[in-house]
Amino acid sequence: MLNPDYLNVLRKIYARLVNTNIIWVLTGSLSFALQGIALQPHDIDLQSDEAGAYEIERRFSEFVVRKVTFSTAEKIRSHLGALSIDGIQVEVMGDISKRLDDGTWEEPVNLTRHKRIIIVEDMHIPILSLEYEYHAYLKLGRIEKAQILKQALQGRKGKHTMLIRTIRPDDAEQFLNLRKKLDQETQFMMLEPGERMTTVQEERDQIQRLLLQENSTIFVAEHDGQLVGYLSATGGQFRRNRHSVHIVIGILQDFTGQGIGGQLFAALEEWAHQKSITRLELTVMTHNQAGLALYKKRGFTIEGTKKHSLLINGQYIDEYYMAKLLD
Repeated sequence: MLNPDYLNVLRKIYARLVNTNIIWVLTGSLSFALQGIALQPHDIDLQSDEAGAYEIERRFSEFVVRKVTFSTAEKIRSHLGALSIDGIQVEVMGDISKRLDDGTWEEPVNLTRHKRIIIVEDMHIPILSLEYEYHAYLKLGRIEKAQILKQALQGRKGKHTMLIRTIRPDDAEQFLNLRKKLDQETQFMMLEPGERMTTVQEERDQIQRLLLQENSTIFVAEHDGQLVGYLSATGGQFRRNRHSVHIVIGILQDFTGQGIGGQLFAALEEWAHQKSITRLELTVMTHNQAGLALYKKRGFTIEGTKKHSLLINGQYIDEYYMAKLLD
């Protein structure tokens, strides 16, 4: 059973890091324990980038026991520091890089690419994927820990797992098929069945272009390797509206009512704070009760009504303008 002291310290860490522009993830033994792996944590490990490591030190200045400095060991280098919160050691690591077999150093880990979200009580905790952690421990020569993670990964085969992550260009075919299926399942999306004529290559190109934009992204919900939902955020193109994003969300009917929408919005808001996005906006058909309930639960408010916004099956449909302002 997990020592509750670790959860109490994690709550304190989360309270200071949530809704900030700090890129961070929980890693190591506590992350593994929270994912059901039979390990007792001996400390708490936080990974960030270089700037994030020093900002974490600043925000937790009263707990610092070792200031963040750049350090190099035989197989790893990073900006390292340590905190002590309620008697529990918290290791802070920024821009971790591992030494390759030829003696050169790899690029620091891309936390955004490998980040996943797990829900612990009411907290949406960012972690690194077990697949990444397994390969990282192998590179460091920590074979025993790597084998524990390998066994955990093998034990999860055939079990239902849900991941919330940023889209990748190689998701293009699945993402296109997901949106085509949503067009067929519900009338709450923009396009009618058969109207989406995008090719897989065009979809891949669109994803690549979007990911190059600082104020746009797409989060996907992946269930056992298949995409079952998504949330896209498209940022303004001009200086006066770059702080604002327009949102589109879609979840397959078989997966509605499972909290996926809330997880997608939680990932979006974390990203938005990191990118200095302060306004989230969307439109929703006025009779879409499930959508309205989700958006209101996430803090969106109705700003107005767009009369005769859409023409569906020969009938004009009104839409609400909804928005949420972030601190």
